[in-house]
Amino acid sequence: MTSYISIVLREARAAALLVPRVWQLLSKRPCIPGVATR
Repeated sequence: MTSYISIVLREARAAALLVPRVWQLLSKRPCIPGVATR
C-alpha cells in the first residue's frame, strides 16, 4: 500500500510540474472554447 501511495505522490508531483506548462500553451491558443472559463 505504501508503494502505491508513493507512486501517486510521484505522479501528482509530475502533474503539478506539467500543468503550468500545458496551461501556458493553452492560454496562448484562445481558439479553444471553455479554457478561459475554467
